[in-house]
Amino acid sequence: MKEEARGLDGHIIFNVKLETSSIYKGRKNSVGAVEVMAYGTVLINPDSPVTVYEIQQP
Repeated sequence: MKEEARGLDGHIIFNVKLETSSIYKGRKNSVGAVEVMAYGTVLINPDSPVTVYEIQQP
């Protein structure tokens, strides 16, 4: 997420959230695989606080 924000010439990332989901159950109900999604909002121009872009990273 930080790399993508830097590529957009972003100055700050805020409202960062993580979501997780078990997509496969292993033996005896243990977790076999998990999906994690992180997303946030990056401020592109600090002089204009209305310019924001939503970025997501799988």
